[in-house]
Amino acid sequence: MFECSKEEVMEETRRIAFKEGFIVGFAETKAKEMATAVLHVLQLFGEVPEYVQERIEKETNFTRQEEWLKIAVRAGSMDKFLDQSGLTEYRNGLGDGMARAVLEILKLRWDVPEPVQKAVLVQYDLSLLLRWLQKAIEEEMPEELFKEIRQKGKKYEDEKFEKIKRELPQKWKQRVEEVAEEAVKKRTVELMSEGGTGTGTEDLVLEHQSGAQPGTDGKVQDPAGV
Repeated sequence: MFECSKEEVMEETRRIAFKEGFIVGFAETKAKEMATAVLHVLQLFGEVPEYVQERIEKETNFTRQEEWLKIAVRAGSMDKFLDQSGLTEYRNGLGDGMARAVLEILKLRWDVPEPVQKAVLVQYDLSLLLRWLQKAIEEEMPEELFKEIRQKGKKYEDEKFEKIKRELPQKWKQRVEEVAEEAVKKRTVELMSEGGTGTGTEDLVLEHQSGAQPGTDGKVQDPAGV
């Protein structure tokens, strides 16, 4: 039976972590560019409500963002944009408002770790946020609640990565994979030269988990050249 050496396993761990970090970094950069374009158009109608800005900036679906941009160009007003874009449900900022309420109560009662804060703020499920709000008020100790919030946050991040891969425009998919592989090879060589084959796995995993955006020169690049 074929068995991989420890070095081979660590090498594969580095490769996968860095490649996923590269793809996520690229996709999130393109998403931010599109979000910026949508918001620039909306600013022509006046001040963009904070909850609208946050909702647009959180979106990673390129197709939806492109649709929002077209709607914004044609809308002529913020109200029409909200109605035509499907964002009317966020008119009162229910999701963001509830998340902030949960976080504020948690902070009043306990010292809230950064991962827990982030996991609360990305959540849009109103029924779940309401349950967290009740627990934030009623619980005597925060450990179980923090654990649940972290688990939901981890699930959100995993689903987000799969969604990004699934929705990456076809014209970029093959090229971004190729450039990611090139970046992985270069980064692996750099790590080996710095500390040997077994060094650097943690660095790459942390880069992926923190949303690092590496490229072949250390920066996110546009693999499609567009």
